[in-house]
Amino acid sequence: SIASLPQGNTAMPFILAACLGRWLILPVARTRSARPGGMADMFSFGLSPAVLLLGSFFPIVLSVLMGIPGICALGVAHLSTTLILLLARTSLGGITGDVLGMVVEVGELSVLLTFAAL
Repeated sequence: SIASLPQGNTAMPFILAACLGRWLILPVARTRSARPGGMADMFSFGLSPAVLLLGSFFPIVLSVLMGIPGICALGVAHLSTTLILLLARTSLGGITGDVLGMVVEVGELSVLLTFAAL
């Protein structure tokens, strides 16, 4: 995906990928943990709706400022995260710290692949 990115301002897809990948774990962390006392459970402690809203500002604004590719990348990353969350709920009964890590990595990859495809 990196080799397929358009020439020129290639820093922006990487910035958006890093930003969205980490932002996606915030809404996921608000779901039920598979292991009480585990890493995901500790991460979600204190994650209020206000923190989620505040943390959503920059990634969404950055996606919109990048135009159609940014908005598409936001949608694809959100879709891939939703699929991971459904898989985690089905197979594990909730999320774990490893699921949060997977959300970051797959979210970043989704953004870069979307930019490469467009």
